[in-house]
Amino acid sequence: MKNRYRPEPVGLNFVRLSPTGPRTTLLCFPAAGAGAQAFRPWAPLFSGRASLLAVRAAGREDRIAEPAPADLTALADELAGEITDHLPGDEDLMFFGTCLGAVLCFEVARSLRAAGRPTPSRLLIVGDAPSSPREPVADLRAEMLRTRGLSQAVLDEPDVYSIFEKALRGDFGLASGYRYSPQPPLPMPVDLFADTEQPEAEVAAVVEGWSRETRAAVTLTRIPIEPNGGTSGRLAELALAACTGNPAEPGAPKPPVGAN
Repeated sequence: MKNRYRPEPVGLNFVRLSPTGPRTTLLCFPAAGAGAQAFRPWAPLFSGRASLLAVRAAGREDRIAEPAPADLTALADELAGEITDHLPGDEDLMFFGTCLGAVLCFEVARSLRAAGRPTPSRLLIVGDAPSSPREPVADLRAEMLRTRGLSQAVLDEPDVYSIFEKALRGDFGLASGYRYSPQPPLPMPVDLFADTEQPEAEVAAVVEGWSRETRAAVTLTRIPIEPNGGTSGRLAELALAACTGNPAEPGAPKPPVGAN
């Protein structure tokens, strides 16, 4: 199905990828090095069912000439302000974040809460908890291969890889410079998605970490996740199910904090 809708900017940092839909808006936060285009294949599925927007920060896509953000918390505050200015306050708003985008959407939710503004009703997450340690990355290509953040085909094509490299370096700088600060848990539920091939111990640590960040339920769904920053078709279906209230595949129960 082709997407005939022409994406349009919303404020400085957001792009609307599908026509305004009923009930719910899903705001997507892309993985390190990616931009709003990563979510454009989702648009036909969402059209007429829910609104689909994505973050397009400086230093990528049609903002490639602009300096990339240097501080993740400051970027979160900027995005929170734009949400208040440009998104309807009477719509149900959910966040989807993958990789670095998972941490960014978490900090945006915190910023909205701190300002006394409406927070998202749900977080849909692919990635480690914000409290997980993040070390500087010395070999960017090796890290992309290890985390499956880019496909081998992209890494093997210098001209293609160079398109992503500037944004990747900026985003990994954001990640290594991020300093998590403990605060009271957020009020909304968190839906976690983990790759079926990810080791059980790693997944348990992810669930445990996110369980500390919410007073509500945490659910886990294991699905195959392609090496594209976590924006595969099955994720789109599950994200839309969360937006429309249609049943998604049942997730695994949240293990108690401290479980092995």
